[in-house]
Amino acid sequence: ESRCVGAALCRSARVLLYLQGGGACWDAATCFALRSASHLEDTLDADTVLAEARSLDGYLTSRDPDVGPFADANIVYVPYCTGDLHSGSNVQTYMTATGPRDVHHVGADNTDLILARLVATVPSPSRVWLAGASAGGFGVALNFWRARAAWPGRRVDVLDDSGPTIDQVPMYWTLALAAWDLQLPPGCDTCANGYSE
Repeated sequence: ESRCVGAALCRSARVLLYLQGGGACWDAATCFALRSASHLEDTLDADTVLAEARSLDGYLTSRDPDVGPFADANIVYVPYCTGDLHSGSNVQTYMTATGPRDVHHVGADNTDLILARLVATVPSPSRVWLAGASAGGFGVALNFWRARAAWPGRRVDVLDDSGPTIDQVPMYWTLALAAWDLQLPPGCDTCANGYSE
């Protein structure tokens, strides 16, 4: 039984959503001097995104069933240029040496749009994996609830590579919360205190 809408767009009823990594930034210094968000100023066109996605080829994304466990899955690669661990909902203006610069810390908004499109395409997945590395791994932890809400009652597993939920320096965490308008999981009253909460 097909669980996909538009069979040409679907390989199976299994979904792997992969969040790209690339650091984070929360002020003019981290965004434009230190450049701690490595993809913040990337130019993203279809060819660039496809090349990035293909660079993941290996165990996780191999289409060879003898190599990778997701050979028949719908693999959705989410590029990362928001500097907010895929979890912000704010356009922030930073004052730099060359004048004001806007950063679209809208990773949570992007994730909501992507999930809406995925639900329309695969409304009844047999299995969902939310995966990511580094900043994408942190994004996995911060967006797990979104994937669960998108497909209520469906199993959603997390594959978090190099994004452990360890606490930031409190000052930086406070700056990030404000700069990004970080969208924390509902019901987690202590999440604003840090990842370990």
